[in-house]
Formats: sequence, structure tokens, C-alpha cells
Amino acid sequence: MLQSPNNNGPKVNWNNDVWFDIQNLPFVPDTENYFPYTKGMLHRKGSRERGGMSEYARNHYVNNIAKYWDKFFKVNQDKFFKNRQWMLREYVQLTQAIERNEQFNFCEIGCGCGNTINGILANLHSVNPQFNPTSQMEIYGFDCSEHAVKILREQYRDSPNVHFFVHDLLSAEGAVLTPQMAENMPQDEFLKRHLPPKPRSINYSSMIFVLSALSSLEDMKRIINTKIYELLAQNGILFFRDYAVNDLAHYRYLNEKDVYTKQLSEECFVRGDGTLVYFFSIDSLKSLFDEDKFEIITCEYVDKVVENKGEGLTMNRKFIQLICRAK
Repeated sequence: MLQSPNNNGPKVNWNNDVWFDIQNLPFVPDTENYFPYTKGMLHRKGSRERGGMSEYARNHYVNNIAKYWDKFFKVNQDKFFKNRQWMLREYVQLTQAIERNEQFNFCEIGCGCGNTINGILANLHSVNPQFNPTSQMEIYGFDCSEHAVKILREQYRDSPNVHFFVHDLLSAEGAVLTPQMAENMPQDEFLKRHLPPKPRSINYSSMIFVLSALSSLEDMKRIINTKIYELLAQNGILFFRDYAVNDLAHYRYLNEKDVYTKQLSEECFVRGDGTLVYFFSIDSLKSLFDEDKFEIITCEYVDKVVENKGEGLTMNRKFIQLICRAK
């Protein structure tokens, strides 16, 4: 065992200038050989002195985003998130399309178990009782979780105008129907129904609490200006909502004593279940949209008071909302 210069006990020199007592190491040594024994301690592999979690732990979470979300939906099924009954109240462009009896294609990006689609379908008749979603809407949704998509396919099994498919936004492939897919259609009619939409064919789309599941602004920008743009028809509209800086959850992370063990960046944190959460500012969000591809209609903070009647709590939440049009 290496000894410190003062020979006061077993110590090890990890970085050639600071000696640590091995009984009180502020981090676990960076070696994959420790992983079977420290799987539940990945957060604690960082230290304040080194500015956060280790590169090994960081890479583990960043490279397993889809895996953790699939695990989330395997455990929680469709019982965790509430249906978004507020969609038609918040996004007037979609409400007006229903009022005008338009026929349109809609896509829920990062659909999970369909909380946006479910909320829209549950409330559209209050906007226009004559609107027929089966004949007037072609509905698409995709998610990185196979478990979530499986739940939705079963839920909408008897709805021929509804299509759900598995797609990871971080993958190299696009989220639209390719010539290769068209040439190699599945023989099974049920699977054939659940194919991606044609390029630039979506009139209205939603991205609600989805982009915050990623860690890199560079990845987000690439996804928006390639995959999302490729989905939207000319003048197609994207409805976006996500977590904002200075939200209650953001403050909670920053005020935790061991925040450095959960923090990937100033705005990105690892939840207890291994999924990530990113908090956006108006400037950081707007910077993701290329001006030659998107016209930003509105981008603003939304303050909400949320009551938990069971716990007797009132919480002030802060979200960020954006509406944009594809050129």
C-alpha cells in the first residue's frame, strides 16, 4: 500500500498532488471492475473538488436514457402521468383547426403512454361536437420506450387512424417513413398500421416534457432541426412545453446537500430513477431553433400553482412554453 509523505496511515495519491485517506475517499476509484459492487453508488463517484460526478457515471446515464425510460414505463405503466386535459385550452391553433372542421395529421413526439393524445381526444367534442377524429385526424405517436408503445397500441387497437411506433430521438435514423420501409412493409396488418408518417406531413405536433430528458443542447439542436423539421409539413406547428430554470424542482436540486452527485451540468440533473431532467431558459430554448427552418410564434415562461390535496401542499411551478411554425 502506498504511504503518504507523513506516513500517518494507508493513503493513496489519486491525482499526484492530493493524498486521500482510503477510509474516507470522496469518490469511488474510476474502474469498471468496481461496477458490480457500486452500481447503486454511481452518484457518489464524484466529489466537490472534481466538480461533480465522475466521467464514468456521467457516461452511464447519458448513454442509457432510453433504457431508464423503458424501465420507468415497465414499472409505472400508464398510471404515473395524468392526461393533459389543458392542451386545447393552451394551444389555440389546434383548437381553431378543430372548430373549422379541418382534416389534419397530428404527432405526439415522445408520447409515453399517450397523455397528450388522450387529453385532446377527451376534450375535442367540447370544442366542436361535429368533429369526427376517426375520419378527420390521422394520429401518430412515438417514444423510445417499447413498453409505453405496447400499452398505446393495445389501448387503440380498434382505431385504424392511430399509429404508434418505437423511436429514439438520439438514434441516427429519422422518425419518418423511408423508401426502404415502404418497400419492406410488414405482412402483419396490425404492424403495418403502426409505421411512421411520410416526411413533412404533420400539420400539428406536440413535444411536452420530452426534450428535458436529454442532457446535451447540441443533441437537442440537431434533433429539432433535422428530425422534428423533417416531420412537420410546411407551416406545420409544434407545441412545446418543458421545465424552466427557477422552477420549484430546479431549486430543490440546487439546494440538496449532495447536489454535486446528481448534477450533469448547471441545468441538467439525474433523478433517483436514473432519468434526466433539463431546465430551460428562454434564451437557451430559442437558440435551438434555426431561423431558416422555424418561425417562433411565442416563447414564454408559464407560472402555475399546483395543489396536492392529499399532502396538503401548494407548489409554485415554472414551465417554459413555445409555439413555432416550420418553414
